[in-house]
Amino acid sequence: MGNFSMKDILVSILDECSRKYSPQFADIRVFKRVGSSIVIENGRAFRMYEYRLHGGCVRVLIDGAWGFSAINDTSKEGLRRAMETAAKMAIAASKRVTEKRGVAEIRGIEDSVVFPVKIKPEDIPIDQKVKELLEVEKVARKYHPNIVNTILSYGDRHEIEIVANTLGTYTEQDIPRTGIGLLVVTREAGVVQRTHEDTRGIKGYEVLKEFLDEEKHIRAATTAVDLLKARPPPAGKFKAILSPEVTGLIVHEAFGHNSEADAVIAGESILEGKVGEKVASELVTMVDDSTIPGAYGSFKYDSEGTPGRKRVIVEKGILRGFLHSLETAKKLEARPTGSARADTHHNIPIVRMSNTYIDAGNWTFEEMLEDIDHGIYFKKSQWGYVFPEKGQFTCNVIVSYMIRKGEVAEMLRDVSFGGLTLETLKMVDAVGRDLVIPMAGMCGKGGQGAPVCCGGPHIRVKEVVVGGRA
Repeated sequence: MGNFSMKDILVSILDECSRKYSPQFADIRVFKRVGSSIVIENGRAFRMYEYRLHGGCVRVLIDGAWGFSAINDTSKEGLRRAMETAAKMAIAASKRVTEKRGVAEIRGIEDSVVFPVKIKPEDIPIDQKVKELLEVEKVARKYHPNIVNTILSYGDRHEIEIVANTLGTYTEQDIPRTGIGLLVVTREAGVVQRTHEDTRGIKGYEVLKEFLDEEKHIRAATTAVDLLKARPPPAGKFKAILSPEVTGLIVHEAFGHNSEADAVIAGESILEGKVGEKVASELVTMVDDSTIPGAYGSFKYDSEGTPGRKRVIVEKGILRGFLHSLETAKKLEARPTGSARADTHHNIPIVRMSNTYIDAGNWTFEEMLEDIDHGIYFKKSQWGYVFPEKGQFTCNVIVSYMIRKGEVAEMLRDVSFGGLTLETLKMVDAVGRDLVIPMAGMCGKGGQGAPVCCGGPHIRVKEVVVGGRA
């Protein structure tokens, strides 16, 4: 895009907007995404496609009201028309808004960043991708006769996002993301079980080799078969150990969305008014960090051109702050955190997490087990359901184990546990030193998707409520 003097085009449009409309703030984003997706199911290429998306959008803030216009065009004339439309919308809206909007003023930045990969996915023909993926799926499908369904999904997306605004910011960001995931379903005597494994990151086609090197296709098949012999869980209250994956699910779903400042402003967060207060055990430090090399949720600049950084949300149990956009930072008199992200140029940036996790502690897994006479080890998560404004959560766990007299015992299947978010975090009495951020995927909010990661170390909770057989 630099060959088209995009900087000159965007700056000239912003200058025209300033002269003509004297906005409080205006920005322009130019966006391009190219990618491919392949789904292999039961030995055949079930779906495959390649796609391209490009365009631009303009936001204008006039007299406390926003105007927004998006077009599938990146020409100077097209973007200029979008600016005019956005400005006129803002003027019209300003006559009717009951609450004036604003943005935090930060120093303008000029930068261009490219995230490199080992193997560019666009250099690999799609027929080669299909052939190699079919082989991986075949190995898993043929692993055991009780495997009745296998779905291998691959996707790559290469995004370029350019942001210019009236604060003097001009950033160009080139990010490739690639992922592969396998779902395995097994059946025996009326019992059906399933599990999945995946590898995702700011990487290229090398994710396939990583997936194979770690034998995740074999792990998915083995676990799905083993679950057929697993026991249903007991019901009741148990002391529990959560794996990094399950820890990440709670961090993201139960707590993370509550830390997004737009939810706080809307009155939909249990953390409203709690900055400086204890919201978790003193062993818990919670972080959202978009600077982790290679992590699926990483970036250098958000969709407002604000630098991403390591954001400490909870420090030793004390809530330190929220995730912010320019607008929410102004509203809550806070420092912008670089957490405003937009899915495409058709979307307005909203507050989103990036890579969210509980930081490492000092315990080993063996030390956590020692004084548990009767408990449960939650190992592999499946999904979570959260009522953010009520502070309630439920987690469904694919793989769990009973803990008996300090030892990991029999496997459990179809385990669900839940509770109140803040009460559960305050009952954390051990945090492991084995920090990993294993969960990567797309988080949905406000009709938009955003690449994210979540995780942590193993943690131990004094008591959780488990649904199962009494």
